Amino acid sequence: SIDQIFSKEELDSASLLEVHTLSSGYLENNNGNFSFRAFKRALQTAPIRAMLSYDFNNDGKTEVMVGGNYFGITPYHGRFDAMGGMLMLNQDKILDSYEIGLNLSQKSVKDFSIIEIANKSYLIVTIHNSEIEIYEFSF
Repeated sequence: SIDQIFSKEELDSASLLEVHTLSSGYLENNNGNFSFRAFKRALQTAPIRAMLSYDFNNDGKTEVMVGGNYFGITPYHGRFDAMGGMLMLNQDKILDSYEIGLNLSQKSVKDFSIIEIANKSYLIVTIHNSEIEIYEFSF
């Protein structure tokens, strides 16, 4: 029990912290006042492990690429692999990765990067225990 790990003095001076939501989301800045905004249900299906802000569709606005999944848990629990990646065009419009030509299903995405070669943009996807994947922008 906890009293076998910590002394009575340590427990008496400890702070109690509570968690009231486990949703993934972001902090919205309203003139210095921050409010937590949970992502839509589609982005709650597996751990988010990678995000990249970029103007993916050249409309002058920043979109957010989201990737995730996590396979480092015990076989009893199975893998957290329900996220195939998403592109958030705005708070209400979210595209699955396959809708923009990416194949991130059943992969544990670790990071996204953008590189420019000969005036073309490429998305580099780093995947846990696998080779990187490179996609030319065509969306």
